[in-house]
Amino acid sequence: MKHIICYTGIPHADFDFIQRRARTITGSDTEFYGRGLKNNQHQYLAKDAKAIMQFFADRIRKDKAKQSEYSYSVIYIENDTINSTILRDGLFPNFFATGAAWTFQYGSVTEREQNRQDLVTALVESTKKVKRALPHLRKEFTERSNKTPLLLPLQNFEANEISNLLSNVSNGILDAIDPTATIRELVADFERRFPPTLDWTRKPPQTVFTNNAGIRFRAPGNDRHGSAHPETEGHPDDCVIAAFKRLGVTYDPHFHYDCTRLSQSKLSAELHNCHLPRDWMTAKKSHLNIAPNDAVR
Repeated sequence: MKHIICYTGIPHADFDFIQRRARTITGSDTEFYGRGLKNNQHQYLAKDAKAIMQFFADRIRKDKAKQSEYSYSVIYIENDTINSTILRDGLFPNFFATGAAWTFQYGSVTEREQNRQDLVTALVESTKKVKRALPHLRKEFTERSNKTPLLLPLQNFEANEISNLLSNVSNGILDAIDPTATIRELVADFERRFPPTLDWTRKPPQTVFTNNAGIRFRAPGNDRHGSAHPETEGHPDDCVIAAFKRLGVTYDPHFHYDCTRLSQSKLSAELHNCHLPRDWMTAKKSHLNIAPNDAVR
């Protein structure tokens, strides 16, 4: 598994120092993408998250096939004085994002050099944790894609529930002794509130999750005849990334749910559609296809 990690929040005065040590921080299987704070910038801004998304979305636009090999992560400087929440929220749930605890310190030349070395150490440790955790997510998205609720669309299933699940998984696997076991425990907790069923009309039977509006999200099995929006032209950056990545890990872009409601011969519901405003949609046949990024067709 290859990785592209964005290291952001690096003070302007320390950026060149960190960039020269990129290989020490990342190792050989990871691409270093550094984003320093501007001179006299001491807080994250909403546009910082947007710039990160643009960088990664452009990578997908240039070569979708090659980008499937990589995970997308962001490691940001975190301390008591910097507002990292605005950055993390802006990247969620498309990236795996975590903080590296470090505080800029003034002092003598020797003290500043030690402070910089401490930053390198913090970035190295965070990098190791990310690279250890993400293969477990990839395993969930590949081996259990038809069973896991981690690929359910946020807006069209239950936004708060899916957001909480993904947030708990992201936080839980980073320091877990067994990240896969942690994922399964969190999934089991979710399934107690939204018990999956099996659609026995499919061979083999496929997992179905039902939201509070009675819409049934049936996993596709091997019937992955097309993504709702595999294209990138005309879609904003966050939509492009969401069509290929969840928590920074690639999922099959052809994965989608066949969505129905038992009380309707043709599903008709008010739904989100990718980056478009929520609107009423009616299926031409019995069901609508809804992808993990909420694209509907």
